[in-house]
Amino acid sequence: MKKRLLSIIASATIVAISCVNFSAFAANGNINVQPSKTHLSVAMEQHLNQTVSVLSKGQNGISEIKELQDFNNNLYYLVECNPGYYIIEAETGMYVEYSTISESPYKNCTGNKLYYAGPTFFYEEVNGKIVHTIEKNEILNTDTIQGAKLASANLRTELLNTAEKRIETTSKTRMSVPKVDGRNVVPYNVEPEMPTYVTGYDNLKYLGMVYRDQYGNITPESRRAAEKRLGYVDGGYCGYIAGNLLMYYWQMRLGGNYVPEAWLGSINGDVGLNGPNLTQILINYGKIRGIGAGTTPIDIYNVLCDYQDSQGFGGVVGYDYLGSYNVIAEIGRDRPSILFGYLPDPQPGATSHITHAVVAYGIYESDASIFCNYGWPGYSEVVLWGHQSMAFAGCTTYTP
Repeated sequence: MKKRLLSIIASATIVAISCVNFSAFAANGNINVQPSKTHLSVAMEQHLNQTVSVLSKGQNGISEIKELQDFNNNLYYLVECNPGYYIIEAETGMYVEYSTISESPYKNCTGNKLYYAGPTFFYEEVNGKIVHTIEKNEILNTDTIQGAKLASANLRTELLNTAEKRIETTSKTRMSVPKVDGRNVVPYNVEPEMPTYVTGYDNLKYLGMVYRDQYGNITPESRRAAEKRLGYVDGGYCGYIAGNLLMYYWQMRLGGNYVPEAWLGSINGDVGLNGPNLTQILINYGKIRGIGAGTTPIDIYNVLCDYQDSQGFGGVVGYDYLGSYNVIAEIGRDRPSILFGYLPDPQPGATSHITHAVVAYGIYESDASIFCNYGWPGYSEVVLWGHQSMAFAGCTTYTP
């Protein structure tokens, strides 16, 4: 895989919005609300604060709320925290995406009209031009804006369909949805569903985070530091990087000889790997077996078995081609695993899927959405949502 440079993107469909008076919401002075014609209710203030608190485990608070518009004039709300952000479609009340650890892609956008067409479609109007908020050199023209309109329409259709399904299965809804424009939805009385994580998931969720400077830009130094902590190697070695991350996880959870101490380190207080030593060792084992950059579950199974023999630690390495079935089962057994498949590309502006290997460490049980580390700088908390179109090949597992 080519080098991934930008911050984590994770799409979701969880909660609800109500279009009523916002004056009481802003009265406490703790929240900056961008002036707008459509406002939120006091009940929504409590609901959003509860949601943010639950999902971030009490670490985040709402700092600002902004309005976004898709390219077909549909309204979205952006809830910004410090750190973290949540993007919500106004009519259905569905979360389209959120992150509890990354900065908002619109953080430094003030006073301009803001556009959104789904994960990675972050734009603002600057001097009459529609410019990507992260990739500043990406400017929409007459031709490319048609693609943005199509992405907007597809996202809205998906959200409307998903909202209807949530109504039909209220007991499984992560968040309640208020009545909006006559839509028959449930009241604000359903507790948010918490993800099910493996023990010590923080060792994967925060590994490879990138940091921005005061202007919101990712510095080269931060990017290099994140690559080093991940044990990242450029060139499409995602399976080996994932194997390296899996061994790192078990070293941090159990100790022992999964990763030699010399290969561990701390950069500016962030614990992680001390470079691609382990990844490179796994690549070398692959070369001995005639395996190149592109790998399958059985390839990484063989490579990890060779590494296990060399290090002398116990346990059982396994693999299967059951799609995501055993990945989900492994999380239920309190173990992460390596998931292979044709997965969404979470980069800003990307609309395609990629053949990739990731480390899965959490799920939403109601719809089998999977939390994973993509093995790229800044993509340590990507969520493969159950309603998304993707194809899973299988997984490589490890049982201590």
